[in-house]
Amino acid sequence: MMLKKWLLAQVVVLIGAFLPTNLLAQDPCDDDDVVTGSISYNGPFCSGAAIFLTFTLTPEDDSDGIFDVVYSFGGQEFTLLDVSTGHVVSHVVNFSTTAVLLTILNDDANCINTINQSLVIDVLPAPGIIVSNTTQPACGQNNGGFTAQGTGGASPYQYSLDGVNFQSSGTFSNLGAGNYTVTVRDANGCTGQQGVALNSSSNLTLNLVESNGPECQKDNGNIRVSAQGGQPSYSFSIDGVNYQASALFGDLGPGSYVIYCLDAQGCLSTLEVTLEDPAEGLIAAQASVGSAEVCPETPFQLTGNLPAGTTGSWTATGGNVLFTAPGSPSSLVSIDLPGTYTLTWTLSTPDCTEYSSASLMVTVMAPPVAQSDGPVVVSGSGGGIPVLNNDAYAPGITLTLVQQPSQGIAAIDAENRILYTPNGNAVGFDTLVYQICQEDCDFLCDTAMVIFSNESEICDLNAAPENVFPEGITPNGDGYNEQL
Repeated sequence: MMLKKWLLAQVVVLIGAFLPTNLLAQDPCDDDDVVTGSISYNGPFCSGAAIFLTFTLTPEDDSDGIFDVVYSFGGQEFTLLDVSTGHVVSHVVNFSTTAVLLTILNDDANCINTINQSLVIDVLPAPGIIVSNTTQPACGQNNGGFTAQGTGGASPYQYSLDGVNFQSSGTFSNLGAGNYTVTVRDANGCTGQQGVALNSSSNLTLNLVESNGPECQKDNGNIRVSAQGGQPSYSFSIDGVNYQASALFGDLGPGSYVIYCLDAQGCLSTLEVTLEDPAEGLIAAQASVGSAEVCPETPFQLTGNLPAGTTGSWTATGGNVLFTAPGSPSSLVSIDLPGTYTLTWTLSTPDCTEYSSASLMVTVMAPPVAQSDGPVVVSGSGGGIPVLNNDAYAPGITLTLVQQPSQGIAAIDAENRILYTPNGNAVGFDTLVYQICQEDCDFLCDTAMVIFSNESEICDLNAAPENVFPEGITPNGDGYNEQL
């Protein structure tokens, strides 16, 4: 990239009143170019304050108004490319003194002239704080305090605990336990901070007298503590909410507990106690089964784990359940009656009986129930009936015909309907028998009958003249003692 005019005519620190320092330089390469520059600032600054530098740049021969500027601040060099007049930069002052050095490079007519202008900005040190006369508060009381004394900077000093409200005295009293931040402000407006911690002056302590871990799979552990110091009397808690006069806590399971103690002044002391779990580190029980749905009276496989040093046993809830090897992790089991059963594999060690159990659920399938249908009135062309609609069965069923009708033919369609087609001379009632079976347990079956009524059975005087009484309701013609 071709160098543009490296030029700074004026650097201004924009805070308060300005104190200008001017510099005039002649460019030896081109008598038409005159470079002027000034740096102004309103110091001194407090450490940590921000100053703003504004570059006022005057176009030269090319009159494009775009410049490249190089300057240093606090010993670090910065380059600004393609900036125009009025460009502003800011820097935080953290040094005892900060030097601003401006380097002006003019490349007009392929020659370079350097004009340096520097300014040293005095940075005021932040005041320090010395804390003395610290009084720790009593438990539950606001009677603590301390004294802060400013150092360095410029006196007189002002003091604050919230950074907003300042006072001429560095003494703070009527304070409770807690962490405080005191701020000192000197005559120049520079500030410094110091943290102060006030702790309860109580000497209340809590000691462990005894702790007994629970037995395996039982909540019979206990913890006993004692209190010293502070102001008697004492109250104790294991949850930080409910307190009691007794220092003994029982019926505890394994785990970590925090015991709390309050004295008469409201001072608090705590002690953490851990009750070990006898089953800690032991491998948990695991159990699996090939299928959650099984057939009655049909053995199926159960599998459990058996870690080293343990024994195991299978148990069941409900019904007649037979395990071929109840103490083995791999056992066959059969169940007679339909229903849902819980099968459990339990692990034990010599020191920890029944320390872990794993349960699984199995369902023993029930046989389907087929319900008879009909009479179903059909015409000469026949008809169909969804026989499964009133049957009871588990998902996965097969439908077959076990007896064909005597006056026609039956078939099963893709929707598990039975289609009946009567013979041309079919009259009266006709029957068939079907069977439904569970697919996974093909011996679980039931049968039912479907009755069809052919419409020709309906009384038709023209079709069946033998049903016509010649004398109306008096077939013998006497008109007496007739019964129909």
